[in-house]
Amino acid sequence: SLILIFVLSILTQGIKAQTSFDFSAYESFLTNHFKEGKLAGAVSLVSYGDEVVHDKAFGYNSLEDQSEMTTDKLFYIQSMTKPIVSVAFMTLYEQGYFSLNDPVTNYIPEFADLKVMEVKYDDIGTMTGVDFVPLKRPIKIWHLLSHTAGFSHGLGDNEYDQKLAGILYPEMAENPMHPNIESRVRALLGYPLMGQPGEQWNYSASPDVLAYLIEIFSGRTAADYIQETIFNPLGMASAGYNVKDQDLNRVAGLHQLNETGGLDGVPQWSPLQGNQIYGGTHGLFCSARDYMKFGQMLLNGGSYNGSRILSPKTIELMTENFIEMTAPKLQVINLYCTMSITA
Repeated sequence: SLILIFVLSILTQGIKAQTSFDFSAYESFLTNHFKEGKLAGAVSLVSYGDEVVHDKAFGYNSLEDQSEMTTDKLFYIQSMTKPIVSVAFMTLYEQGYFSLNDPVTNYIPEFADLKVMEVKYDDIGTMTGVDFVPLKRPIKIWHLLSHTAGFSHGLGDNEYDQKLAGILYPEMAENPMHPNIESRVRALLGYPLMGQPGEQWNYSASPDVLAYLIEIFSGRTAADYIQETIFNPLGMASAGYNVKDQDLNRVAGLHQLNETGGLDGVPQWSPLQGNQIYGGTHGLFCSARDYMKFGQMLLNGGSYNGSRILSPKTIELMTENFIEMTAPKLQVINLYCTMSITA
């Protein structure tokens, strides 16, 4: 079990009907999790409109030395990186760099050469083999943003995902990591898609492609672009792909379940400094307080504390049910079969 961040934002509708909250049941829930050994520590931050109504740390930052969790801790926020990179990407949309319906080949020509894994079955449903077939249609920008491009993420326990994980994240097998996000994306493009574009939804590595496109469009690293367009305007001083020297003592400890169901402290999953892969799937460090500024910006229709990041119209577009609107017959795909991947 990882240390968790609880970041909850409640947006008021019209006049506030309630100005006080009872968090006793919520706090009891967290406290019971600590007593049962399911959590090491957590930070809870709740806002009501623009007012923070709950800001509290629970449990331990480190079970080993019994140091307490504090509200200013920095967390390796993993997939909470995805919405930040997507917002940064959409600022370039507003600047006219691309259309949502553009084929990605307009900007990354190698997208034209992708193959799709097609599993073959006999008449009684037994898998008999795997073919690799051409794309039926080009992958478009909106496919990347909606996880419908046909990519996977390498997170499953099947052979397809395990091999993909080794390609995208070689450091997990103690091999040299990619030098930058372009290298990781080009590795992704050398692996077959799990489905045809627009025909299924699957949680995927597509945000890494968005991060690479940010670099193509802006001419800057994704880290620099996100810093200038999101972190600086919103005052997210703790957020970034690398932890500042003065903040190293604020990084939260990491724990995971052991074989007996208890929690053990483990090394950080990512180096705290020196990272040069500015990806879209994961990679950022951030405090709960700074992430709430980002969440409040979204709830406020694209602005926070006098800084506008996106227009209300773009926020409205991003929060529509785009999948149902554009492809109502999409299937949600999860792979659980064993197969031979040779591409």
